Amino acid sequence: MGNKLKGKCLNMDSAAYTISDEKEKVYKIKPVYYAMHLRPLSFQNMIKSSEYFLNLQEFKAVLFKDLNFWIEGQISPLTCVDLSKNCEILVTGSKDLSIRVYNLEKCSLELLLTLHLVSYATCLILKFDNKFIISGHEDSNIIIWDLKKKSHVKINSKLKSAVTSISLTKNKNFIVSGHKNQTVTVLKFNFTLENEHKNPAIKSKKYSSNNHPVPLRNLSTIIFPQNEDEIKCALFSPKNKNLVFLSELGEFQLWDSQKNIPLKIIPGHTNKVTFLLLTSDKNCLISGSDDSTIRLWDLNKKSQKGILKGHKKIITSLALSNDNKLLASASLDLQIILWNLVEKKQEQSFLGHSSRINSIVITTDNRLIISGSADNTVRTWNIKEKCLETIFNGHVGNVTSVAVNKNSWFAISGGLDNSVRVWNLIKKQQEAVFKIKVDGYEKIQSVGITSDNSYVSYKTNTSLGLFSLTERTLKHKFDCCSVNVLILNTDNTLLVCGLGNSKVIIYNLKDKMQTGIFSGHTKSISCLSLSPNSEFIVSCSSESNKIIIWSPKTFKEISILEYHKDVVNSLAISPNNKFIASGSADNTIRVWDFEDKKEVCVFEGHSHAINAVIFTPTKNFVISGSWDTTIRIWNINTKKQEGIMRGHEKSISALAISTGGRSIASASLDKTIRMWQFWSNEEEILFEGHENFVKCIAFTFNNNFLVSGSTDFTVRLWNINEKVCQAVLYGHCSTVLSIAISKNNTIVYSGSKGGLIRVWNIMKNVQESSILGFYESEEKKLSKQYPELCLFEEFS
Repeated sequence: MGNKLKGKCLNMDSAAYTISDEKEKVYKIKPVYYAMHLRPLSFQNMIKSSEYFLNLQEFKAVLFKDLNFWIEGQISPLTCVDLSKNCEILVTGSKDLSIRVYNLEKCSLELLLTLHLVSYATCLILKFDNKFIISGHEDSNIIIWDLKKKSHVKINSKLKSAVTSISLTKNKNFIVSGHKNQTVTVLKFNFTLENEHKNPAIKSKKYSSNNHPVPLRNLSTIIFPQNEDEIKCALFSPKNKNLVFLSELGEFQLWDSQKNIPLKIIPGHTNKVTFLLLTSDKNCLISGSDDSTIRLWDLNKKSQKGILKGHKKIITSLALSNDNKLLASASLDLQIILWNLVEKKQEQSFLGHSSRINSIVITTDNRLIISGSADNTVRTWNIKEKCLETIFNGHVGNVTSVAVNKNSWFAISGGLDNSVRVWNLIKKQQEAVFKIKVDGYEKIQSVGITSDNSYVSYKTNTSLGLFSLTERTLKHKFDCCSVNVLILNTDNTLLVCGLGNSKVIIYNLKDKMQTGIFSGHTKSISCLSLSPNSEFIVSCSSESNKIIIWSPKTFKEISILEYHKDVVNSLAISPNNKFIASGSADNTIRVWDFEDKKEVCVFEGHSHAINAVIFTPTKNFVISGSWDTTIRIWNINTKKQEGIMRGHEKSISALAISTGGRSIASASLDKTIRMWQFWSNEEEILFEGHENFVKCIAFTFNNNFLVSGSTDFTVRLWNINEKVCQAVLYGHCSTVLSIAISKNNTIVYSGSKGGLIRVWNIMKNVQESSILGFYESEEKKLSKQYPELCLFEEFS
């Protein structure tokens, strides 16, 4: 696609800026997916038809909650975008703390702007013939990038409130920014950038609703007390007299910038948006809200084209007919309303459900509306006759999802009773029922049918299954196979993976294929360790106290150690291959001699289960972390405790030790990572940033970085020298359970609960590739035959 461009990395760390050539790579724009319903949109057609979604401030706030632009080479979620007037240059801001400049004509990355900051860009604009980027950041600062001179000016704000929008006056002398704390800031700035600019002081004044009008000054902050929501975008009118901004709820407000009074409020939703649909011609966006209204947005005319009022409570579901002429809506008021979108009027209201309506769909022939409800029924409503046609009873739990096949003969429903049912719409009877065996919290989330009507599909939070309609049997079931443990061998050619399906897989990274599977366990692998000489592996499964020693060459069992009185949670092998350490829920750490298979010593002192054990490089010490929130150091020679570290508020989940053994890192369920000095047992650094439990951690071999994985679905890179979060790597759709780092300090492997291993380049903070689980050939063949099922995506 077009000529290739060398990607240039613009490093903005210091006063002297340099441009370095990256490895030549083409960044192709992938199809854009409307997240809630996975409706593929043509990126190029969107640009040709209009500039909406990218440079229309009005629709950015509405769409960014449910729309993601995925670009190859850009893995982290985008936080803001802008498009040049000629539709050739796309600028993106991302949660990986970068700003990227793409050439859409050549489909290539032109510039990568990076700052070693914790704050990402929340909004940005491209101005002055694509020579300047103005970006607003989550830490409240504004940065002006001169792309021609390769320099930037940072304006430090004292507001301490995230920038939520940015705009420029027509005379190009003032930058207008909207902030999360309901303020709008106006800054005067000279865009010549001939001389270095000192950071201007931002003067703040607050005005209550009883204040007299105060004129805008060149450098000021104004409080608009009438608006209590986040300001999503702000811009000046062409004559520079009026200021327009958009709240989080989609309300447009026009203000007199001289008198500081509202002139006009353009109606929008008055409460949160709950459901979004896009018409198949991509000309109209339809939104349902907690305010009980449905609004139609004309994406070509850039305006609201209609509002549909009829419901009395929150909108729970929307469905469009194939020709985009009819819209069905469901609400907590238990009504289903059919709307004529051409005339923008209500055609019919259907009542009958006695509890919440969770899902609706219109048949392809526009004859029926099908609804699933918490009253355990599936109902069909005749559009032409304007009446209830059929009530399907059978579910003994909440019906959460409904679907219909292409010829409109069958409806499919899934419910919290863990059954998938097929209903014959012609004979008006149940055609088939499929019961699903589930464990614990597993519930049906969605149902569907393959394009050839061969299979009925269901998806739960941990599995995906296919039932044959002709044979009435479960033909395929793909369980979520979590990647619990990842270990690299010393030369980084093999990746050992402990999986949730009780298997241990060894994957050849050079040949990109499995070398073998160990199947000696019966439960999910909870811990394993590979000897430094790669001669043996020790592993244990959940709910077991049996440690199995086996050969990674023959995949045969060597020996079994079974002396713990409770479940074994952690294993480690000493650097000289001589000792094995195990931590257990019986509150003890045991050290074994590998050759003699005998117990060397038992360490007692923890008051709760041991979750992590590691050896020091000196071979003489074992370090343990426990549910009792402490970290303890044990001397193998003296068989005594040497030290204890306290500081975490909750359980220790993982431990790591630096190359050379000077520092210990601990991860905890208190969402923090702490670094400790080994000999003094004193805390050195506290890293905070994860939004949920930290599950795994590892040092790079050069001791410059820590890499962590969390229940917040992220992998984070921590700069040890600067004591900051260097990058947040997004991509996983489930808990990150395991981390492994290559010896070149560049490649990180992360394994998740969803069964996917992602391969990251932490020098560029991008994902390079992924290992799509470990599936049989039959499953791979099925995935190619029915790509709409997305069999190998992570489960959310």
